[in-house]
Amino acid sequence: MYFGKVIFTFITLMFVSNCSISQSIYWGPEAGMNFSNITESPSSGITSDSKTGLVAGLIFETKYESNFSNIFGIRYVTKGYNVKTGQTDVSLNLEYLDFPAFVKYNFNIENINPYIVAGVAFGLNLSAKLKASQDLAAAEVDVKKSIEVLNYDLLFGAGIDINILESKKLFVQIAYSLGLSDINKSSTSWRNTGIQVTTGILFSL
Repeated sequence: MYFGKVIFTFITLMFVSNCSISQSIYWGPEAGMNFSNITESPSSGITSDSKTGLVAGLIFETKYESNFSNIFGIRYVTKGYNVKTGQTDVSLNLEYLDFPAFVKYNFNIENINPYIVAGVAFGLNLSAKLKASQDLAAAEVDVKKSIEVLNYDLLFGAGIDINILESKKLFVQIAYSLGLSDINKSSTSWRNTGIQVTTGILFSL
C-alpha cells in the first residue's frame, strides 16, 4: 500500500499546484515498443535478455501557461523477459493495463518543442504466461497465480512535440520504466524494467 500512497500523493500535488492556472487540454492515441526485462534479487546467476513488447493507449495532456503540463493515460503494455538455457528458450510474457501520470516540462521552442517527463504508473496484471521452446517443441504454462495483481513503476524520459496545425501536434518519446514493487509472490523478488519508445498525435479540445 506504500506505493499506492506515493502515487496518490503525486497525482494530488499535480492537481493542486496547477488548479488556478489557465490551461489547454489535448488528447490522442499513443503506440510504440517496450523493451522490457526483470531484475531479480537475490540473483539466480542466470542472465535474462530484454523482451520486445507493445505499448498502446490514450493519453490526456493539460498544458498550462507556464512550461509545465500534466499527463494522464491508460495503456496496454506487454512486459517480461527472455532467457536461453542450453538449447531451451524460455520467455515470461506479462500483460498489463497501466495508468501513467506524468509531470512534463516543455522548453517551448516555437513549432518544435523538446520536453522532459517524470512520473509514476499504476498497473493491473491481465495475464502471465511462461513459455519454453526447444527445436520444434514448445509448451506454455499460465503462471498468473504466481504474479502480483498490482504493479508500480517510476517513469522518466524525454521527447519532442512537433506542431503540425494549431490544434494538432505529433510527439515522439523515450522513457525508462523502473519497477518499484515486487511482482513475484515467491521469496525471489522480481521488478519490471523497460525502455518505452512511443509516438502519437494529440488533438486540442
